[in-house]
Amino acid sequence: MDAPSAPPDRREMLRAYLILAVGIFAFGFSAIFARAADAPGFVVATWRVGIASLLLTGPFLRQPAEARRLRRGTRRWVVLGSFTFALSLAVFHMALDHTTAANATFIGNLAPVWVGLFTLIVLHQALPPVFWPGVVVGMFGAFFIMLGAGSVGGIQGGDIAVFFNSTIWAAYQVVTAHARARMSAQSWVWWVLVISSATLFPLALLFGYRLTGYDQATTLAMIGAGVVSQAGGFLAYNYALGRIAAARVSVAGTLQPVLTAILAALLLGEDFGGLRLVGGALVMLGVYLTSRAEPLHWPRVLRPHGPAHP
Repeated sequence: MDAPSAPPDRREMLRAYLILAVGIFAFGFSAIFARAADAPGFVVATWRVGIASLLLTGPFLRQPAEARRLRRGTRRWVVLGSFTFALSLAVFHMALDHTTAANATFIGNLAPVWVGLFTLIVLHQALPPVFWPGVVVGMFGAFFIMLGAGSVGGIQGGDIAVFFNSTIWAAYQVVTAHARARMSAQSWVWWVLVISSATLFPLALLFGYRLTGYDQATTLAMIGAGVVSQAGGFLAYNYALGRIAAARVSVAGTLQPVLTAILAALLLGEDFGGLRLVGGALVMLGVYLTSRAEPLHWPRVLRPHGPAHP
């Protein structure tokens, strides 16, 4: 479902772009739901994957039996992908307990930078010269965002956690590239979500987190994270990718952190001005440059075309 079999008509393309906008909107709410929930970030992450895995069971089961089967050659990638996904999602949501939604989203979008570096180091793929200015610009942008008030003392622990988490999310994308060459997107995501749920729920209990008994607003926020951001965002993005060129989806995806910053300002009263605003613009420019700087033989599934952070 990654490439159209025939040129779509104008009405179908319009529908695809509208659904892509829905997907960007859904992922843009990820940090908003987490910040709105009066619960530990680990709990929000746990319910997010648990709810989404249940909702995506239907699309998974509607596939042919062959597409649902987990082959021996893909099992290790599914396990590794599930581990990196669960770890990244947990760290991202826990970091949101100590930083703003806008900061976390912009800094988290550095993942394509790390994907490119992993490609160079692991796959030994030469990268075009434009990639390196993108790295420098993106890193300066992240630094400006973390400075916040303009002093090193203003850097928040959550910002640092999200910065390092972007490398974990990049590792997940690299693992996804290998697995997606062997299985469908629906099967990959369903298996990852189910295994992540089977990992996070016991860990939450082991760490002493309370999983139930939260107020109505918090419960709705956690349901929204699973239904809207995880399940809804995934389905919308994959529908769009079946009808729109991956490069265009990638460019459109850079609007996600901008949307999150706007929503955070309107709904959560967060301030994203001064150095943070400059830094956010630089991060987006860096991500755009690194996303465009594809190696000559970069596998298609490795090209950034989905959400650049959890």
